[in-house]
Amino acid sequence: LDSAIFTTSLALASEHRPPVPSVLWVDSLITASINYYSGYGEYPSWNVARMARHEKDAFSAVRAIAFASDWAQEECRKAYPDLATKTSVVPFGPNTVPLTPFVRSRHNGPPRVLCIGVDWYRKGIDTLVEAIGIARRDGVDLTLDVVGATPPSGVTVPDWARFHGRLVASIPEH
Repeated sequence: LDSAIFTTSLALASEHRPPVPSVLWVDSLITASINYYSGYGEYPSWNVARMARHEKDAFSAVRAIAFASDWAQEECRKAYPDLATKTSVVPFGPNTVPLTPFVRSRHNGPPRVLCIGVDWYRKGIDTLVEAIGIARRDGVDLTLDVVGATPPSGVTVPDWARFHGRLVASIPEH
C-alpha cells in the first residue's frame, strides 16, 4: 500500500495499524452518534467511554482526519480539544473537479483501492463502486477490494470488485 483511507476509527485499533500514511474519513464521532440517534442510547457508559478512548487513539494515530461535515469537525474539537491531528471537512460524494492523472511510484500492476467498512450505503461503498467504474471507463485500470461489507441482496457488482467479508480478529488467517 502507498497509503490508506479508513471510514471507521474502529479499523485503526493499535494492533492493526497499517505501516503506511493513513487518513480517516468519517461522518461522526462515537459519542456524537450515540447522543444523536435514539436507538444507540442503551449502550452502557463504560462501553461508550471505552469506544471513545479507542476513537481518540485512532484519531491520534493518523496523518489527517477528513470529516463529512462542519458539525462533525466541531464535535471532534469539543470532544478532543487537545488532539493535534490535522482535520478538514470533505463531504461524502464524488469530486467532480478534474484531477491530474494518477501515477504509481513503487508497485507493478493496476492500482488497487482498498475499502474497509461494514455498512454498504452509509459508508458510501455503492458510490465508490460507481466512481471506480467511471474511472475504468475513462481508461484508469483500478480494482477494488472491500473488507467488512458485502453487496446487499440484489446488487450486482463488476468482476473487478472483490469482497472479503468481515475479518475476525481472533482468527488471523480469516
